[in-house]
Amino acid sequence: MVDLKCSRNSMVMKLQQSVHEVLPKNGELQVNLFIDLLQNQFLGNTSTKLIYSKIDFYIEQNPSTAADIGFVSVKPGSDHQRCRGLISYALGSKYWGKGITTEAVKLAVPLVFEEFPDMKRLQAIVDVDNKASERVLEKAGFIKEGVFRKYIIVKGKTIDAAVYSLLSSD
Repeated sequence: MVDLKCSRNSMVMKLQQSVHEVLPKNGELQVNLFIDLLQNQFLGNTSTKLIYSKIDFYIEQNPSTAADIGFVSVKPGSDHQRCRGLISYALGSKYWGKGITTEAVKLAVPLVFEEFPDMKRLQAIVDVDNKASERVLEKAGFIKEGVFRKYIIVKGKTIDAAVYSLLSSD
């Protein structure tokens, strides 16, 4: 049984159906995706409207323990950058190599594009030495666009980062 919580019932139902389709039949691993829509208010010139600051999908191995083993997070751009979002993810090392993150990203992407109709592009910035993370993106349909030199700081060292993207039309 997959338990989901979300502030939007229609999104819960869609995610629940998707999760049931990818759960292993043998029951060795159950993945629960918990959606936490974090909202804030943006004051426009003439009115106040509600926008999302980000969407977090939490991955659980076992519903009875309620222990998160990872997440997928999407931060939409704002204002004139609302046509794109930045996706990130992480998974506990003992769960690596099982396709869990790839499946979670594949489940999250269509829901994000549906929830944000102005968003046409999801992008990820990845350490060029993190081949496993690059494989997650490639298996999820993202395209490598290039490398930003000396772009991010990891453990005190400025490193190059690969840029991946997926368009809503892909």
